Amino acid sequence: MAPADDGAAPAEAAEAAEAAAAAALERPARRILLRAAAGAAAAGAAALLVAAALAPLALVSPLLYFGAEAVFALLYHQKHAMLSHAPRGLRPVDDYDPEEVFEKTLEHLKMFEDVRAFLSMWFCGAPFESLRRGNVEELLAYAFLYKPPEDAARDGRGPLVARMADRLCAVWGLELPPGYNPGLKFMGHLWDPLSHMWRPLAFYVAMEAAAAAKNAALLAAGFRRRRCGQITYYVRPGDAAGGAAGFGFGGRRRRGGSDGGESGGGGGWVNGWRRCGGGGGGGGEGGGGWSPIGGDGPARSGGGGSGSVDVPMLLLHGVGMGLLPYLGLLANLAATGRTVIAVEFRHVAMRWSSWTPTVDEAAAAVDAVLARERAPRACVVAHSYGTAVASRLLQTRPGRVAHLALCDPVVFACFMPRLLRRFFYDAPATGSALADFAMASAARELHVAASLSRRFFWTDIILWENQIPPGTLVVLSGRDALLAARETALWLEWHAPRVLVMVNPRLAHAQLLVDLPWQRRVIAALLPLQAAALAAGGAAGGGCGGGGEGGGGGGGCGGGEGGGGAAARRLRRLYPARDADGAAVYHGAAANGAASSGSGGSAATAVAAAPGGRASPRGAAALRAPGAAQPPPSRGGRAPPSPEAEPLLPARPRDEPE
Repeated sequence: MAPADDGAAPAEAAEAAEAAAAAALERPARRILLRAAAGAAAAGAAALLVAAALAPLALVSPLLYFGAEAVFALLYHQKHAMLSHAPRGLRPVDDYDPEEVFEKTLEHLKMFEDVRAFLSMWFCGAPFESLRRGNVEELLAYAFLYKPPEDAARDGRGPLVARMADRLCAVWGLELPPGYNPGLKFMGHLWDPLSHMWRPLAFYVAMEAAAAAKNAALLAAGFRRRRCGQITYYVRPGDAAGGAAGFGFGGRRRRGGSDGGESGGGGGWVNGWRRCGGGGGGGGEGGGGWSPIGGDGPARSGGGGSGSVDVPMLLLHGVGMGLLPYLGLLANLAATGRTVIAVEFRHVAMRWSSWTPTVDEAAAAVDAVLARERAPRACVVAHSYGTAVASRLLQTRPGRVAHLALCDPVVFACFMPRLLRRFFYDAPATGSALADFAMASAARELHVAASLSRRFFWTDIILWENQIPPGTLVVLSGRDALLAARETALWLEWHAPRVLVMVNPRLAHAQLLVDLPWQRRVIAALLPLQAAALAAGGAAGGGCGGGGEGGGGGGGCGGGEGGGGAAARRLRRLYPARDADGAAVYHGAAANGAASSGSGGSAATAVAAAPGGRASPRGAAALRAPGAAQPPPSRGGRAPPSPEAEPLLPARPRDEPE
């Protein structure tokens, strides 16, 4: 197979195909968004009329308002007392094995140069020299058993905590003095007092008004409002014409495509994505895993699969104002012509809520929504908190998830202290006073704080590398204050080779929601992945090109045993570097050709320009910032992550040579 970076033509073709797909979304999305804006404007006008009618009453009797606020303050105090209760000894899922999770965590911690800094950050920046063995055992008992060491000892788990501390010290060569330092406190948000800011009744009335405007906007945009139990959700039926008009789901074949079941020599450019390895590649026995998008009905593949028109896209939102900030994204998703289901979680939307579910309960509610809509499975698009719900849906009901897209995810490396510290313990520092206020306001709303600080078990929501479905799309924001985008991208490159990663270096956490062109670029990348996953039978059945025994040359995501190294040859988009002219470029690498048996090919790199940038073919060395030290060679063909930026950064594994 000829390397993709031998010339700029393939990269330019990929860029043109993706740009064309994104441009095709713009006009229908704009029409949908205009209808939504008209609906919101009508709702706003009605609200102003109601306010004008009630204004004389407020002037005549201001005591009525203050009386209502006083009654609400009592209700608020009662709700706070109920939600802030933090009983010790809470436990995660029934099949949870704390020792297994500890060993996995310890293995991942080998990525880091200095576990001393890691422990120091968990103890709120206290010097490592001040830690005692009792403090570390207390942290380990909290993190893996969710109980104090004395309770663990009463349950017969005391020796387990001691073994964990011994293993940590042995692996890292730590010498922890005996005893306990009572002056040290770790970030134990499950046990700490609920971090919240009181809100008056007027705040929640304003949130309900905003929700009414959102409801009017979605109804005007063609969504239907429905309820299932205590969950409100919105459905926009698919448009058969739109779904077939160039977005790769049924209807006419896109220009330049070829049937996925056909075998051929070498790679090729299919719908703007580099296909590496032999032609077909493993959707089932001898099947054709990485299929082109847009054949007449489902692409021919061994996986069979069902037509993707029947599988809705399911949006799971994050913390904030519910679905209101997602109107643009919903318009862009609806512009594809697919059925879109948007679930609203009231308890993380800064609204007064009678139900504050756990993540598992939220996932069960989503499952009930899909059952009510008679959708056996869905292509899940999740953002921020929604990625935690998506993780539990995937782990508890894998058959429901046909494909997975995670935006600003909070489900990777949950044992790292950064997210917890930035969201709950430190004042936000995004560089924007407005963004800082918005983040602090959302994080410290009573229901949000209770949802994330009570019965929120990191060991349940984390996605380990073996749990991430092939063909998953991960979208990161380079200036994310909550997540380390570069480190997450490199962790995925290292541990999850069949995952596609896109990073926008200009955006902070959740700014994806206001960058409509970037949303369209993401959706243009998402649609082929969804179609390939659906053709292969969905995430539960092997995901994107699952790779049966004796499969062909192997395509983008698949590769079973004997599949020709499909698991090693994959399409990627990694963190952008800058070329000599300062243009941001993305690097899609079919990397690690020699990482698995039977791969028989070297790394190939394909480049597509970031929005506003220009295409530029570059090698793998461009993944590192200018002037950064190049990593030493590592085992298995894996490039170690970059030792830059924060005090805790991925570096050379400890068992590899200098």
